[in-house]
Amino acid sequence: MAPYCGLGIILFIGISFVSCDDPRIEITATDPPVHPIYNMIIQEKDKDVQLTCVVENQREGYDVMWTVLGNGPNASTTQVSRATRSQDAFRWAIDQPSTTIWRLRVQNVQVADEGKYTCKVQTTPMNYIEDTRELRVVRK
Repeated sequence: MAPYCGLGIILFIGISFVSCDDPRIEITATDPPVHPIYNMIIQEKDKDVQLTCVVENQREGYDVMWTVLGNGPNASTTQVSRATRSQDAFRWAIDQPSTTIWRLRVQNVQVADEGKYTCKVQTTPMNYIEDTRELRVVRK
């Protein structure tokens, strides 16, 4: 009698879930407030804008960052800050009044400052969670 050779199949099932400990992020306040009709921050030229970002369950070793995506056909994303270090202290000020709050102040806004401001934090080496608000600058 010939020996029986069976074919073994191993099935791997990937399961993804959201844990209660996953970081959460939200821009909770802006000054001036988000316009209720246009759903954006509208500020006069030469005045300051402030955005407050709350990050809960931030993982150790992953910094909170602010970026801005400018307006226009050739718009690009610019890193504003990492943690509380601003890339341009004359243009952007960052402070952290508590362990979960990061505030961005765009100083003396100009039309060139218009765009989508994003607060984000890395969750894994290749993934981020983020929240975004759009800024529009108007002349006096």
